[in-house]
Amino acid sequence: MLHKISEFDGALMVMHSPQDQTVAVQNATHIFSVAKHPKSFVSLDDADHLLTRKSDALYAANVIAAWSERYIIDDTKRV
Repeated sequence: MLHKISEFDGALMVMHSPQDQTVAVQNATHIFSVAKHPKSFVSLDDADHLLTRKSDALYAANVIAAWSERYIIDDTKRV
């Protein structure tokens, strides 16, 4: 999988909670380190792996929406 990530030419956001009991932060860090730019790492402090708290899920959704807006191509807005 890391080979595929290192060849990926799109924008990549890695999100991880330091308290995640399912996936270690080292895994997310390794993914981030092999990815090309543009890339971002977002820490979801105090969230669980499945974002079961509504406030955590809403935060993640808002961050994803704001971050991805830069990479969505909208031909109607091109100058």
